[in-house]
Amino acid sequence: MPDHHDRRLRACVALGLSSNTALTAVISMHTEVIEVPMRPWLYVTAAVAASVSLLGFAAGLDDLLARHRDRSPSQGGYPLTQSIIFTVGSLMLAFFAAAAMGRDPSFTALAVATLLLVHLAATRYIPAAGLLVQAAVAAGLMLIPDWRMDLPAAVWVTMSITLLTAVGVHRLSDQRPVLSLRGVPMVVLGWLIMTAIILGLRPAVGLSIWPDGFHPVRLVWPMVAVVILGLIVRWRLAGARADRRAAGGVVRAVALGQPMLAASWLAAIDMTFAAILFLVVAIGGAILSGAARDVAGMLSPQGPGWRR
Repeated sequence: MPDHHDRRLRACVALGLSSNTALTAVISMHTEVIEVPMRPWLYVTAAVAASVSLLGFAAGLDDLLARHRDRSPSQGGYPLTQSIIFTVGSLMLAFFAAAAMGRDPSFTALAVATLLLVHLAATRYIPAAGLLVQAAVAAGLMLIPDWRMDLPAAVWVTMSITLLTAVGVHRLSDQRPVLSLRGVPMVVLGWLIMTAIILGLRPAVGLSIWPDGFHPVRLVWPMVAVVILGLIVRWRLAGARADRRAAGGVVRAVALGQPMLAASWLAAIDMTFAAILFLVVAIGGAILSGAARDVAGMLSPQGPGWRR
């Protein structure tokens, strides 16, 4: 069974990626391009449920494929049957939530589920492919509500940050197999291909890459958010040793920064109230994560640790 660090890490990742999905849902509701008419809160809930359920599906698969773990109840692990039920149930819930939003979200959710299967296999044999699929999954989760969203640049930023974080964490935690020098050109090429796909989706169907009336000056909001996120990651790494715990700290910082990035994109398109809500989620997530860290530290035999 995952320890408290792993559980907290998964919760932070779920918060970050579901915030990105909620961003797309909010923009889609604002532009009134949704397939199935429904109340805004219900549409956002369905989008978040689909995203979180797919992440639960990924976590369940990871537990099932981790053959070296003992899942017997006597050792504190999950029984195999319970893991299978959780994995299948998460996948079914993701499809149900996506189907409630329409046909296109259902196909997008199916594509993301397929990418998750590829990721779990590729990571164990071809690290470069596994890192690229992680970035593709982050972008795919964001596109579930509407693959033609008005701000493909937001999806591109999320994909790029995810890929950069995945590569950094892979090196920081010294994961095996290592990312060789031959794999670096593959990562760069994959990033270029994903960039072309993400930024080319709207032009491919005759739509503009920017919303109507959008001025490039408004990009200052997401640019400031990215700089702040970079400074937070730099602070997390200051004085920390290169190990699994430091890598987890980086992942948590990046994940908890996603609601802030979403708020910056909403501010850029003058959706001030929604931006404030996402900012509240970012602050609340950081506070809850810190509280969970302190409680876990007090209960740990090693005592409290401020950088856990």
